[in-house]
Amino acid sequence: AAGDAPDKLAVVASTVSSKMTRALAQKEGMRFEETLTGFKWICNKKFDLQQEGYKVLLAFEESIGFCCGDLVNDKDGVCAAAVFAEMANQL
Repeated sequence: AAGDAPDKLAVVASTVSSKMTRALAQKEGMRFEETLTGFKWICNKKFDLQQEGYKVLLAFEESIGFCCGDLVNDKDGVCAAAVFAEMANQL
C-alpha cells in the first residue's frame, strides 16, 4: 500500500490465528481487528473497516485462508499465492 497512511491501513485475523500479526500491525501503526473463526466474520469486519475508510491489506484465518487486498472478498489461494510470491521476490 505504497502511499497510504499507516493509520488508515488494517489487518484482520481470526482469534485463533497467530498473535504475531497483531504485534506487527501495531508496530507499523496499522489497525488490527480480531474476529471469530470463519470468513463470514472476517469479511464482515473487513467491510466494516472499509466503511470507516480503512484499506484492509490482509484478512486471514489459521486454516490458511487468505484474503489479500480487495480484489476478491473471500478466501482466495490463487491471489494469495501471487502476493506471497511477489513478496518473496522483493527479499
